[in-house]
Amino acid sequence: MIALGLALLAGCVDQIAEHRIRGNAHARRGDHRAALREYESGLRLRPNDAAILILKGNSLFELGRLAQAESTYRKALREAPDSGDAILGLALLEVRRGRRPEAIRLFERLLLQNPNDSGTLLNLGRLYLATGDMARARERLERAVQLQPDDPATLYNLGTLELRASRLDQAAARFAAVDRIAPDRAYGPYGLAMVAAKRGDEPAALRELRRAISRGLDDPAAVRRDEAFATLRASPEFQSLWPAEPRVRE
Repeated sequence: MIALGLALLAGCVDQIAEHRIRGNAHARRGDHRAALREYESGLRLRPNDAAILILKGNSLFELGRLAQAESTYRKALREAPDSGDAILGLALLEVRRGRRPEAIRLFERLLLQNPNDSGTLLNLGRLYLATGDMARARERLERAVQLQPDDPATLYNLGTLELRASRLDQAAARFAAVDRIAPDRAYGPYGLAMVAAKRGDEPAALRELRRAISRGLDDPAAVRRDEAFATLRASPEFQSLWPAEPRVRE
């Protein structure tokens, strides 16, 4: 009887693992509906499995079902109160909702678990930057760049912080580093364009924006709204960086 019971348990575990593996494969392909079906099948066999609950929460998040994602992450936390993945899921959910204070609280909780996690430090730096807490933003971002000196996202956010502090040489140095490290991305030249605009150097700002466009910058409305380019809005050259959208004939 004991042998039979162990065999049945092993079979159940194998089925749970199969559902998780298949779900993960669907999620990697971006098919989160199919992934969700597999995770739910696994949870029918083990309803309180924290790992599968987190995976289910991730797929719900990707599908935009935020309330269900939140309840799933919270259930996972009840089963595994120190789960960094569940806390991360909740933090990213609050970022998606635009609830920055709540996101900061959750990321700070993650940081207590792992003070040297560069991703957590970067996320906190971004959030503090967005809320105007420049001192905390600088502290978190400088710690992140010590851990990952060549991370373009961290360097870009540090450049943005220096730009807001009107430390233009330091900002330009950060953005130039991004340009060297990620020569196929638009972030470096975009940052350098912001610095040039702040200096009143319109030709340099336009030149760097053209480089950013050549690397895939394709949101003209966002660029025109960006306060960094407020002084360029009246410039015909700035307005003509992208072709005008054709008018729909009524």
